[in-house]
Amino acid sequence: MENSTKILADHQRLASEVEAAAGFDVTCTKDCQVLSAELKTHDPRFPVSTSTLKRFFGLVHNPSAHSESTLNALARFTGSTSYRRWLESASSKDAQGKSALESMADGPSDGPGSDEDLKQCMRVFLHQHRNDGPLQLSKPEFDGLRFMWFEMYRRGTFDMALWSEVKQHAHIHNYILEQFPPLDFMASFGEVMVREYLDQSSNSLQRSYGQGIIAAGMVAMGKPWPKVMEQLPRTTKLAPNVHPLVQARNLGVVLLGLKETGVSHEQKEEIKALILKGLKEDKAIWPQWCHHQCYFAFNLAEWAVMTKDLEVIEAVQANILSFRQTSDKYGSDLQMELVLDLRTLWNHIMLGQKEQASSMYNALEGHTFHTMESRVLRMWMEGARAIFRSEARELALGEMGHASILSRYSGIYDRIHSLTLQHMD
Repeated sequence: MENSTKILADHQRLASEVEAAAGFDVTCTKDCQVLSAELKTHDPRFPVSTSTLKRFFGLVHNPSAHSESTLNALARFTGSTSYRRWLESASSKDAQGKSALESMADGPSDGPGSDEDLKQCMRVFLHQHRNDGPLQLSKPEFDGLRFMWFEMYRRGTFDMALWSEVKQHAHIHNYILEQFPPLDFMASFGEVMVREYLDQSSNSLQRSYGQGIIAAGMVAMGKPWPKVMEQLPRTTKLAPNVHPLVQARNLGVVLLGLKETGVSHEQKEEIKALILKGLKEDKAIWPQWCHHQCYFAFNLAEWAVMTKDLEVIEAVQANILSFRQTSDKYGSDLQMELVLDLRTLWNHIMLGQKEQASSMYNALEGHTFHTMESRVLRMWMEGARAIFRSEARELALGEMGHASILSRYSGIYDRIHSLTLQHMD
């Protein structure tokens, strides 16, 4: 009896951690359907069916024990490598309490802490995960790491000595570069970080990702197009095994370059055709990713606006609308949703849909972007403010210029500033 009581308690605790990782409570069949899809996205090798989840969460009677396969899959979703490891970790947490990284996810009550606090927390994280590979984190741990990394970026006190410690652990180094790319900082330490990532890349997927960030950073800084284009290999097809975010960025850079240089109308039409295909068929091409977010349109939107190609912009807008009409808001990322709203706002502006754009601007006004590209997003937001708040126009344009000075992204600034002036009354 005592053993069965402990097993039940362990399963209930695991269920709570799975709900925390998913971002919602599992209380009905629909919740189980959504969670089943989330588990498949997390690791398609270990799916868990809706019916199994209904039994695990007590929505239907379960006369038999849960399989080891089910328990392992759920434990991996919370960040452990197996159910056995999860049990060991749970016992450790009982003794030690919440980790420093998990506490970061809640947001400290008295502020984010000192620079030394952040560095020390990162060193603890490095020690705890030094032998893990590949790195798997629970949602609270991931949120804590993201918060900590964003703070180090935002403060402008990024510590290259600490980064040297990170680089000693290849799996952690790659994970951080892939999850939290220094998109606002390619004019300073970001380029060094990404080039180091490229130097130790072991496959074409990593190279495509790193090359795209380098190229996008060069565009942002206003580098000449011949130098930018040589960073990216010619793309002739959409790859199902490459994340749509990566392909959208790379294709967007090339489309803008071909539009602004006019060197190859034929290649421009080839790239445009690929982009339109990706926007129309993203769920079929990338099923493991695109049920969760409209990643291809998400990363392509700003490049489409800068090209001023209305056909591509309309296709981006249709993709976003289709996703939002069918998506489930369970576990959605607020910051991604805010960025998507800003992208949609500018699509409306470019398509001449002033009423919809004004309404979306009113909903966005006052929000702060806590992302790895907050300075660039601020330029887009201030451009919209200059368009819709004539009384604040001078201030908005000044704030846009300030963000460009901080980032040293004169190339992005010039394009957003030009678009803003074109659409002001």
